[in-house]
Order: sequence, then structure tokens, then C-alpha cells
Amino acid sequence: MIMGKYIFLLSFAFLLSFLLYPSFPQVNPAIPAEFSLIQTVTGIKLYRNPKGDFIQVIDLSQGASIEVLLGEPVGEGEAAAYGGKNPLFQRQTLQQFWLEFSETFGEKAFSVYNGQFFNLKNPSALAFPVQVKGKLITTGYAGNTEFPGEKVVLGLAENRADILPFSEDSNFQKDSFPFDHAIVGIREDGGTKTVEWYSKDPLKERPRTFMGVANFDHIFILTSPGKTQGDAAKILKAFGAEKVMMLDGGGSTQLIIKGIDFVSSTDATPRTIPQAIGVFEGKKKGE
Repeated sequence: MIMGKYIFLLSFAFLLSFLLYPSFPQVNPAIPAEFSLIQTVTGIKLYRNPKGDFIQVIDLSQGASIEVLLGEPVGEGEAAAYGGKNPLFQRQTLQQFWLEFSETFGEKAFSVYNGQFFNLKNPSALAFPVQVKGKLITTGYAGNTEFPGEKVVLGLAENRADILPFSEDSNFQKDSFPFDHAIVGIREDGGTKTVEWYSKDPLKERPRTFMGVANFDHIFILTSPGKTQGDAAKILKAFGAEKVMMLDGGGSTQLIIKGIDFVSSTDATPRTIPQAIGVFEGKKKGE
């Protein structure tokens, strides 16, 4: 009953947000002076600064978008959070994710980068809920034992994206998110309320992967080798993001563009991951 009410409110919030902004004004970000445009394809612009921070700006209205990628499922993990399910996924290199993604999308495949938080076992379970093509894949293992009250969900439906609050009272046995794709992350100033042995070091400069949205038709992705959470959020907002969330960072933060490593794992041996996100280009005129 609680989850049904939550799904209704989430669906209503997602719909209402569209109705309040029917014209979808064009995003014209004031690009920070230290960033340079280094690559442009249909619906995607890639920026870089001298510190090695990369920003991908995705225009959903031009047909570009993101795809949630998963390692091979290999059975069930321990008890799931939120009354749902907690499958295990084989960890693999980001380059493996790229090869699989590029096989599917061909020349339209633009990039892959790391995504959801996970435990460091192999096979691994994801920490928080993830939905792919309308199907709830996992509710994660962490629940409210990690970052309670500090989670948000990025949802994508019919080429419209938004970041909305996430309820810790969720129960996913019968319901799922009202999106085609959804991934739960941590709000930009989160990562503090957690178990004693672990935090996201919000004030330390460490590798970060952040996402943002604007006007429901733009997605922003920051991949940085070293930023505080506050600075990471500021960069995305300078590019025009209205809402921001944090994905996994540290040694998990990695970025491949067109098969080339742009940001590598800081681990001595590049970290394998169970889940990634791919970015694909829009269609050129005449296609």
C-alpha cells in the first residue's frame, strides 16, 4: 500500500513537471571558461578542462540518450532491500562494456562510464534500485542502511529525463518506477548519513561520477579524476543542470569515448564493475 502510494506520487510528480514546462525552453549553458569543446556529434557535446574533468552534454530532443548496461546475471544475492530482489552480476572491465555496447549501437555508440554503487565481491550485487526498459532489475542490498534520506532517482521516459526524491519506505514486490530506465543515486550533498565505517568523503577531492538534468530534455555527465562533491555539483550547474545526483566514484570512476580511455580507474589494477551506462548519438538529418 505504501509503495503503491509512492509510485502514484512519483508518476504524478513526473507528469506534473512536464505539464508545468510545456515549451521546453532551449538550454544555452554558460560554459565555464576553463572548459573547451573537444568533440561534437548529433545530440552530444564533449567538454574538457586542463585538470582532466570531462562533461558530456546530451540533448534528448536530438535523439541522443543513455542506456543502462549490466554484467551477466549469475544468480541471487542475499536478502534484498525494500522487499524486492537482489540478483548478482558478473563484474567486467569498462572496455568489455564498451565492446558490448558498440556491438549493439554500432557507429552511434559514443561513450560508456561507470554507474551504480556495488559491493566489491565478484559476482557483485548493486546497492540501490535499477530499472531497465520498464523492468525492475534489482532493488539492491543496501536499503536504508546506507545513506538514508539522501537518495534520489534519475528517471528516463520517452526522451524526457528528471531527478526526483526517492522514498526509503519503498516496497517493490509488485510495483516499479514509472520510467523506462531508472537508477537510484545519492543527492549532491549526500554521502554523510551512513554506517560508521564508510562515507563518500564529500569534502575530499576524489574521483567522481555525477549526473544532472535540465528542462527534462538535457542530461549532463561529469567524470572527474578528483573533485569534492560540492565542486562536482557546481560544475554541472554551471553547464545548466538544474538537478544533480552522484553515482559511484573512487576507483570505479572511469570513462571511455569511442573505445579510448579518457578517465581510467585509480586502482592499481583497473577496477571491474557490474553496471555501466552507455551514451549513444542521435540521428543525423536524412537518416
